[in-house]
Amino acid sequence: MQDDSKAQPHQPFMSDSKLPRFTRLDKFDPHRKDFVCKHEADANPPITAEAEALFQQTLALVSYEKWSEDRNYAKAAQLYEQAMKLGHWKAQFNLAGLYLQGLGVEQDPEKAIELTEDLMRKGVPAAWDNMGTMYMGGIG
Repeated sequence: MQDDSKAQPHQPFMSDSKLPRFTRLDKFDPHRKDFVCKHEADANPPITAEAEALFQQTLALVSYEKWSEDRNYAKAAQLYEQAMKLGHWKAQFNLAGLYLQGLGVEQDPEKAIELTEDLMRKGVPAAWDNMGTMYMGGIG
């Protein structure tokens, strides 16, 4: 029988990385004294009117009210990129989805992860959820 008393705990690949995808979170405890409940919308970065206009234009290109063959994902990716450069976090979130699925851009899961990690660093709560979803799907 093997002596497990000296066994080292499993260390995942690159566990010491500073990337958000390798962050170890403490177990959730809503009764801890330092817990503060916040609305998700209060944590998201502000969006300028110019960036929002680009974002809305992009949503029209890929609307689910259109037939799938009428959606222009390539143009949407370009506009999402422009809106993202203006600080629109939702555009960046959606652009990550396009890279993940290969819609309008070459499929690149690593690029999707990088965009999502950047949003995590900016404090966008949905990005943490999205990263978890990618993990559950075997990505990351």
